[in-house]
Amino acid sequence: MANNTDSFYQKTKAAVEEGRLDEALQAILSQKSTVNSKTRELASIVANALAHRADRHLSLDDEDAAWVDLVRAESLRTNLPRIEKLRSTLTKLMVSRAQNCLKEGDLRQCEEVLGKLRDRNGKSSELDTLVATCLTWIEGREFAERGEFQPAMASLERVRRRLIGNESGVLAEMENLSIKKRDFELIKPRFNEAVSKKDIPRIIEIANQLLLIAPMEHSINRTRKAFLRGMEGKSNDLSILEKPEENEAPSNRPFNHTSFFLWIDGVAGFLVLLENKVSIGHAGPDNGVNLPWVADIGRVHASLVRQKEGFIIQPHMHVAIDGQVITQDSILTKDSVINLGDTCRINFKLPQKGSLTAVLLPSSNHRPPVPVDGIVLLSQSLILWDNDASHIRVPGLEKKMVIYRTPQGLNIKSEGVVMVDGKKLIAPKLLGKNAVVMSGSVTFSLESAPERLGL
Repeated sequence: MANNTDSFYQKTKAAVEEGRLDEALQAILSQKSTVNSKTRELASIVANALAHRADRHLSLDDEDAAWVDLVRAESLRTNLPRIEKLRSTLTKLMVSRAQNCLKEGDLRQCEEVLGKLRDRNGKSSELDTLVATCLTWIEGREFAERGEFQPAMASLERVRRRLIGNESGVLAEMENLSIKKRDFELIKPRFNEAVSKKDIPRIIEIANQLLLIAPMEHSINRTRKAFLRGMEGKSNDLSILEKPEENEAPSNRPFNHTSFFLWIDGVAGFLVLLENKVSIGHAGPDNGVNLPWVADIGRVHASLVRQKEGFIIQPHMHVAIDGQVITQDSILTKDSVINLGDTCRINFKLPQKGSLTAVLLPSSNHRPPVPVDGIVLLSQSLILWDNDASHIRVPGLEKKMVIYRTPQGLNIKSEGVVMVDGKKLIAPKLLGKNAVVMSGSVTFSLESAPERLGL
């Protein structure tokens, strides 16, 4: 037994000296025998080496790699002062970055940084204040989107008081909010007048203007939908809204991006990706992936590839499928659980037999930078229906609706009465880049994704 212990000690020490730190770490963690003085000595050597490598990563501005080595060093439980100091340094860097994001009003990036700190158990006396300030600012934006300008301004004022000396971003947003409030209040009386006269074309026109300012204003959305629903099947009324296709506004030009958001009012939101290869990595200014994820994962952590027979996953860093770690390209079944790193979990599903349109459903508290309920990897068609024979089940959608790809762009067809941008859908139609689709009580809208995702 002593010889085996000496052999383990020599081999592990040699792995450290040759720079094979991950191998040395796993060797120590896999030891089942009672920890002895030699093992403790090895653990300290490996922890110090990992801390040294983390310092090198920091000198190259690679904080994520430094955090990975820190967590590995901490798993050895050596309680070395150097490890504690490294954690303090990395935490302070992230806190400083979150503060800068708040100063500039970059809430998406601030959320990402604070989310990573949460996943990494970062502790700082300033952390609670940062989280509260970020959430209050987000709350203010949500109030503004609903047309509730007074509480929105009150939220931003609370943010301003917390950012004294660094309030340039929130002051600019407060000024912009004042302009929106003024414009909204100037337009709203014209909308009320059009409603009182039941002037449907005018109602739709002015409602669209108001919803550009406050897209989630419920009463205007509800009124607009009610008038549109009342027109379904009434060709005489519909004709006054319909315009020649050649006169479509630039905002309704055919959709030609490789990703878009599909918002289903009151139900869910989805990010739809059209490419056959989707790379997943942590969200950041230079992520270089087409599916950024706010999680403690690598810049390019894994790739999903659609092939003729199905999907494979290519691991670039630590990936597990249904609990099994993979180190090479692996086939995904129609219902798999993907683990990226230690904390990020995603359900992969192929809902329809014979269709290679897949759906990714987050099962941990991680999402893309713009929070959605799921991600659709669109092959040829996407079926929406309140039925099991769908890719996305939409409560209340009585007739099947299909969004499908053509060389010209995205088309839509339906078995029921559907309005697309205020016009009754009679035959399959090419969708515009900001299309609004209504079927009964259900409303869908499309939004180009690259700008909001920072791609």
